[in-house]
Amino acid sequence: MAYWNLNAYFNRSEWTSSHYRFLDADINGSEISYLQLQKGESADFWVEFTMPDGLEPGQTEVTVLAAGQSPATAQMTRKIIVETPQIYDIEIVASETQITAQSDMRTRTVEFEITNNGNAPERFDLDLTADWRLEATVSQDQTEEIGANGDSSTILVVMPMPYGIRADTYYLTMKATSQTDPTFFMTSQIELIVEDTYLINVEDVDMSGQTFQGGQDSKTISFEVTNNGNDYDEFTIELDAPTGMNAQVIVSEQYDPSAPPSVDKGASVNVTVEYSFDVGTNGLLELGVTARSVQSGGSAGSVGSATFQVGSQGWIDLTPGEIVTLDDDGWILVNFTVHNRHPSNSQFISLDDDPGEARQYASVRVRTEDTSFVLDPDMKRTAAIKFSLTETQYLNLPEDEMIFNITVIATGDDDVSQTVVQVKVVRDATSDGTDAQGEDGMGIVDILAFVIGGLVILSLVVALFKIVISTSAEEDEILSLTSYQRQLEETYGSMPSAPDIPGAGGPALPVTDTVANSAYGGAADIFEQQINPTATAPQPPATAAPVAPSPPVVQVPEGAAPLPPGGLPEGWTMEQWAHYGQQYREQHNLD
Repeated sequence: MAYWNLNAYFNRSEWTSSHYRFLDADINGSEISYLQLQKGESADFWVEFTMPDGLEPGQTEVTVLAAGQSPATAQMTRKIIVETPQIYDIEIVASETQITAQSDMRTRTVEFEITNNGNAPERFDLDLTADWRLEATVSQDQTEEIGANGDSSTILVVMPMPYGIRADTYYLTMKATSQTDPTFFMTSQIELIVEDTYLINVEDVDMSGQTFQGGQDSKTISFEVTNNGNDYDEFTIELDAPTGMNAQVIVSEQYDPSAPPSVDKGASVNVTVEYSFDVGTNGLLELGVTARSVQSGGSAGSVGSATFQVGSQGWIDLTPGEIVTLDDDGWILVNFTVHNRHPSNSQFISLDDDPGEARQYASVRVRTEDTSFVLDPDMKRTAAIKFSLTETQYLNLPEDEMIFNITVIATGDDDVSQTVVQVKVVRDATSDGTDAQGEDGMGIVDILAFVIGGLVILSLVVALFKIVISTSAEEDEILSLTSYQRQLEETYGSMPSAPDIPGAGGPALPVTDTVANSAYGGAADIFEQQINPTATAPQPPATAAPVAPSPPVVQVPEGAAPLPPGGLPEGWTMEQWAHYGQQYREQHNLD
């Protein structure tokens, strides 16, 4: 009888004696460590292997040894191969399983941790299933390589929560699929609850590049108000106007402040605001417009704004000249200087005037060539106001000496400015007549004029009366030729008749003869003859006047406005016209 000890050896260090055992094949598979055999006897046994934790896939060579106990020295070995397969085992855990949010365009994210409990490094393809209106995405379409045996990686599910998502419960499902074996995958789900959302947006209005003057007529501006909530809503509007500014919401086609319209989600309305600025207001004034949600009870709202550049900002400087004096009817120019103080921007500047009291007595306007022009940075220009008085206006001034203050307003691309120029009008006290009338009665000249005028009128009436009487008497006295002859016979006796004139026919001088009784007395043909002009010496043939050469054609840059009929305005360069020509044409009504 001999005893044989059993043992096993591995070619990988992960394997130890705890990972295998020998079992008796005949006695209920009980564990054994040796065999007891008679001479020539044989026996079967089993070897049970337990894979070490974290063992990577692959083959392990195992040597099974049966060695005789002393005094026996014989031994026997058998080599076997143990195949370790790849194990797929992952776990997906979300940082939150239920989320409550509004559709307010504020992004929400949820972390998903993917743990690889398998025995080999692995990559997983990622897929997110959700309602398309959520616009949800996963931060990446596949994981990085995740190590075996508990290594993990984190990915994000991004939910932008766009405006207008209907209030409801939504489910988002994350799926991770093995790239090595696409039949293996794991899923995880989260729940998203979207609440009722009341959101409003008031668009800011960019007023840069425009300048405004205090005291001018009111203007209007529109603010777009959008319903970014997820249901119908109405808006109320509040204005926050700074000192020096007057503003109010007025009724328009889209919005009535007394009965705000119901606006669908995603839709908008234009709110019209009428505004003006007080005289003397200067600076940057910000108008705030607040819209509040009626459905939210006024708790939800938004504020928009517009910033106005009012009055002078210092980029245009106007310097008035000395006071000028006009001592007769006619016109005079009042000069002033315009200075573009901007260090880098050219400005298209328009000049206007406010005559004030002078508009009642005189004609006041900006000199034609100074109504608009372009000034380069830090450049100056002398401009003028033309002050005109007709003789009637001059004589009818209420005082002999008057000073008129005329306001000049300059509006440029970056600023608006104003100044006051002065005109003194002096009238000689004798210019009204030698004997000026007093404050309480008429002067001598006026009395004489009145008397003489009356006499002239009376004389004309008497003369007219005499003419009428005389004409009437003559008409009554000379009724016909027969009565006229009878009157002569009674006065002078019988008279021989006048001899006949050859060629003359009919009764002499009948009353109805319009030719004989005309102002020409029958000589109308003579007076109506054309008078031949006095003959003059022959004149040499006239030579054709020389034709003035046509002005050279000015080439306008491509994209620039057409030149006015008179060509490029005085003082302008073609480069300036290319930039500001359209403004010039609009201001002078050339389009």
